[in-house]
Amino acid sequence: MNDVLSPEDAELNRGLAEAWKLMKKGAVSAGDVATLRREFSAERAPGHAEIEALLTLDRVVRPQCEAWAEFFLTSVTDHVVWDVRPTGIVSEADAEWLLRRADAARTAASFALLVNILDEAHRTPNWFPGAVRRRGAAGWLDMVEDVKEDFVPTAFAA
Repeated sequence: MNDVLSPEDAELNRGLAEAWKLMKKGAVSAGDVATLRREFSAERAPGHAEIEALLTLDRVVRPQCEAWAEFFLTSVTDHVVWDVRPTGIVSEADAEWLLRRADAARTAASFALLVNILDEAHRTPNWFPGAVRRRGAAGWLDMVEDVKEDFVPTAFAA
């Protein structure tokens, strides 16, 4: 189903196990989001493997509930901007990785994630804001209506 998460990985981590179950189930409900939130924060903040799992879920699992967008944006932004050192700074490698993952997904939540990271990060690579704007100009902004306005900075839409 994907090249990031395997059943063997899930055995090592309950958050990954939940993500694997949702990929097999093919949908994300509010109850599922509550379980993910509980499992991913039970012992520590989500690590890179868990973030990859969330990015994969956003790409391959439909339908998703409203709670998914908030959880997805918060979890991935917190990891990329605040959990990775130095905090508040998105590295070149992380910016390239995020764009690759968002391009693969082309979902409203993945575009909102890019915008949210721009909004929260103190510093990103010089080219990153332009890359996000080009995706908006290419029609990705239309998808953001599917994501709660609270999580899409209005300053970006101007």
